[in-house]
Amino acid sequence: MKIAKKIQKLLDRREKLAVDLMNISNQLDEWLEKHGADFTDPELADSTITGCRIYCEPKSAKNDVENYIKNKM
Repeated sequence: MKIAKKIQKLLDRREKLAVDLMNISNQLDEWLEKHGADFTDPELADSTITGCRIYCEPKSAKNDVENYIKNKM
C-alpha cells in the first residue's frame, strides 16, 4: 500500500517531535545532574527522560520537576 502524503507528513512530524523531545530532555537532565539532582528520588525519577510521565502526563511531569527544583535543590 502506498502511504498517503498526509500520513507521511504525520509520521515525519512525529519523528521530529520525538527527536526534539529527546534533545530538550537531555539538556534538562544534564542541568539537573550538574546541580546535584538525585534521579533515583521518586519525586523526580518518573518525570525525567528516564521516566514515562513526560510522554503520558507532560503537565504533571513539568510540575514535578519544577517542585523538585524549588524544594529540593
